[in-house]
Amino acid sequence: MRELADEQKKDTEKAIIGMGPYQIRTEYIEHVQPSHAWFKLSESSRSKHITAFLKAPLKPSQFRSSIRISVGEQPGTSGTSLDPQPHHKSLSISLEDTHLDPTIHEPIWKKAESLVNSGLVNKAPGVQNGFMVASTSGKDPHFVRLLESGKGTCNCENFKLLSICSHVLAASECGRKLQKLIKYLRKTQSAPNLQELSKVNMPKHPQRKPNQKPRSNKRKPTRDFGSKHSTVKQASMEDDNDNDGYYLKYLIGTQIRSCYGCGQPIRLPPHVPPPPYDIVICQKEYRTFNMDGQLKLTLQPQNVHYHCRIQCILKNTMTLTKK
Repeated sequence: MRELADEQKKDTEKAIIGMGPYQIRTEYIEHVQPSHAWFKLSESSRSKHITAFLKAPLKPSQFRSSIRISVGEQPGTSGTSLDPQPHHKSLSISLEDTHLDPTIHEPIWKKAESLVNSGLVNKAPGVQNGFMVASTSGKDPHFVRLLESGKGTCNCENFKLLSICSHVLAASECGRKLQKLIKYLRKTQSAPNLQELSKVNMPKHPQRKPNQKPRSNKRKPTRDFGSKHSTVKQASMEDDNDNDGYYLKYLIGTQIRSCYGCGQPIRLPPHVPPPPYDIVICQKEYRTFNMDGQLKLTLQPQNVHYHCRIQCILKNTMTLTKK
């Protein structure tokens, strides 16, 4: 792609000074520079001039503009000067002869004829079988490339949905490859994706207000523990009453305050004691709590934390056995 861009820039520069295989149309004559004046410019000035020329909007060709004709005096009429309506040129192959679905292709055919008759299809400089087609709905032109297989490619939305568009059709007509394109379409035509077609000209997020950012359901971690502490493998907790469910937990990044066994404070957040007092023993248990003077039990097991002392754990369970 870099070589292709450099080649296009060279061809454009040659055309500006009247050299090379390409010639600038009269509609863009203001961009032409004499060669002796061109080479006196600095490199940056020449680059700016080329960029301004490439960004110039496409203009209809003067070759296709209508002309005034004089009609001689006829019997019963007086001599007048008339402006005839421009002759509408159809594509070299009619839609009826292609046997393609007219429901889909008829509007594409009509727009392609309009593009060809308006002179909005031009050869892309430095690109073999490449065309630039002016956009009737936006500022930037569409780039069309015609492949040897007959297939055409375009960067417009209609081509993404239907694999064919008026820009490809118009470029094939101007490049005399319409017959190849029709053969390719007959071989590969399929029913359009109705679900995608229904989304055309629809907002990307119909259930969201304009400029509203999407909500993220992911909770951001408070801290990254991997760089400071080694990972402590958590034992299985399938059986909440099994003593194998005990595991170690670091105090950093938590709100752990007191020991569930002895009831004494473990630390005062956010302070974290120095090692080895910066870890506690954790397990899921049915917690007891006082409500209206009555001792109640949680419906689901919850995390409880102990000092790293066997005496604290034995205060709530006497089933722990040494191995």
